[in-house]
Amino acid sequence: MSDLKIPRAKVYFPASAWLAGVRALARGRIHRGPELEQFRAAIAEAAGRRHALLTASGRQGILVALNALGAQPGDEVLMPAYTCRVILWSLLVPGFRPVLVDIERDTYNMDPRAMEARIGPRTRFVLMTHMHGRPADVGATLEIAARHGLKVIEDAADGIGGYWRDRRMGALGDASIMSFSLYKNLNGLDGGAVLCDDDELARRMAEELEALAPTAPSTATLVKRFVTAMVTSFLTHPLVFSWSGFWPIYFLDRLRLDVMQKLLVKLDDEERHPPGRPRELFERFANFQAAVALPQLRTLAADNAARRENARYLAELVRDLPIELPAQGTPEQWDIYLNYVVRVPAGTRDRVISECLRAGVDLYPGYVECLSNLKPYPDLAHECPNAEDLMARKLYLPVHPPLGPREMRRIANALRRALPPAGSRRLE
Repeated sequence: MSDLKIPRAKVYFPASAWLAGVRALARGRIHRGPELEQFRAAIAEAAGRRHALLTASGRQGILVALNALGAQPGDEVLMPAYTCRVILWSLLVPGFRPVLVDIERDTYNMDPRAMEARIGPRTRFVLMTHMHGRPADVGATLEIAARHGLKVIEDAADGIGGYWRDRRMGALGDASIMSFSLYKNLNGLDGGAVLCDDDELARRMAEELEALAPTAPSTATLVKRFVTAMVTSFLTHPLVFSWSGFWPIYFLDRLRLDVMQKLLVKLDDEERHPPGRPRELFERFANFQAAVALPQLRTLAADNAARRENARYLAELVRDLPIELPAQGTPEQWDIYLNYVVRVPAGTRDRVISECLRAGVDLYPGYVECLSNLKPYPDLAHECPNAEDLMARKLYLPVHPPLGPREMRRIANALRRALPPAGSRRLE
């Protein structure tokens, strides 16, 4: 595989998943069936939680958790300034007020000290996010929240399978949410889960989920997502990517037209002013999705370990380059590196991307944003220097399976050519 082009990302959709999907279709188990309860129980067990409810998205899970915890319109929710933009409208649509907090420079997670400084008289909740699969500073966040009487909702969308101390991501906080969208490490054709341990809270969450009057996605919609996942997984395999997807990206880069990145921005722009009833907040998780996701749980730990080892080795290879690396995982904070994000020197990112493309390595700035200065929401503006600096300099490095040590050396060599240190040498 070492001579093949390296794609920026990989959609996880193993043969076992699409075979399970075909079986569910053939048996007519689209919206209801035994896989729904099997997957719900498996997710609760995997997270170490007593209760789990399956949702149409992680955003729907946040809304369900907030409502069940007693949130009222106007209540403030502390959240990291560096996260996915769609989290904003999952709070704004029902009338909650997001309060943006700067991040720690080396973990990309919300800074607990900055969080405490932003607590005000209307603050009621904290959204504790494990960005890119790196555990947040859980101990400090929970201690501050408890001291100020705040409820904590854990956003484990990027952290399925990771650990903080001896507890799994998804088992921290008053309630937790997960996401099973296309580029997560557990692909449920969209969808998510909301989890807790408290029996009464679980009952209220079930009531809140039902109160949303979720409707099942149509069979055509589910089949479309299924086909999209299969095709995208096929196209992002290095063998196929080398002869199809890479060359359009390469030639468009030569013309200075990053169509894929502009498409991501366009899709985000469409969500800046959300409709009154966004689909992701009012759908129901289907049995077909559960059938597709169930077999992926068997390989989740191995895939997480592979990304973790790739990230460790790549960091070792590029440590002498003028690149700012994220904090490495520790026994206390078991990072799954859903994305491996670094900072390159200011003003060099476009050149680094172009140079690496010439070496057959596709890199990109990613889709997560700094939300502290979005024009559509001037009332949310707040100075977040760490998040703003990361937004200007970040670069996603591929560490996903099936990449291994050879591919990590190729990525390091490509970066070494783009950002050579003194006395640079090629890695064999």
